[in-house]
Amino acid sequence: MKIAILDDNRSFASVLKEILVFKGHLVKVFYNGLDLSTDKYVKQYDMIIVDLYLPDQYGLSVIKELREKSVDSTIVVASVDFSDTAISILKELGIKHILKKPFNYEDLDKIMMSIEKIENLIDEFINNSKDEKRILILTDGGNYRVLHKLTHLNYGVCEKEMEESDENEIFIIDGLNFKILPDFFNKIRKIQRDRPFPKVVILLKEDLTKFREMLSERPESKDLIIKSSFIIDLMYAMS
Repeated sequence: MKIAILDDNRSFASVLKEILVFKGHLVKVFYNGLDLSTDKYVKQYDMIIVDLYLPDQYGLSVIKELREKSVDSTIVVASVDFSDTAISILKELGIKHILKKPFNYEDLDKIMMSIEKIENLIDEFINNSKDEKRILILTDGGNYRVLHKLTHLNYGVCEKEMEESDENEIFIIDGLNFKILPDFFNKIRKIQRDRPFPKVVILLKEDLTKFREMLSERPESKDLIIKSSFIIDLMYAMS
């Protein structure tokens, strides 16, 4: 992996870099948010480890700035303390990985292994042309590197685009949530009546608990969703 570390604690950053390099990763250390956000290679990192409390800038501000620049790297936030407000904001930003300092390398390694596991599953879905299931649901909403070359379609116009597309194409559908997910599957069913439809990836920020709640409220959609899709959850990948 290509990994960036943003931490003003030079001794901590140095030790962490040594461990990661020893494990075979490419690592660059930044001591302030400005240097990271203006780095010309910032979009190329697979993972960015961000200290929440920096002397020049709050870590949350750095993360917001990275997202505004469409930096889709997996972000891991490390801190000696996390307030309820900080955790709430991180959740809104789609940050799933937080580590409380001091942390063991094994905790970080578990996160990296989960990312690799999910990317392998996504890659298998993309390249397996024989499987009848044409939909992949990612409940952690992560934008993994393996997805970056795919075309995005907005939910509002996806039906027409998919009807006109070749079945070998693969799309990411934006603007979906669990509440309207059954409606999307009904659209897919209409397309499927005439011909095979393109593969699609759905990125959701809700967890499996909300997904199960939706299925219980919409039992008529349960069989259709389960029959038509693969579902990958972050907690499964980390288990």
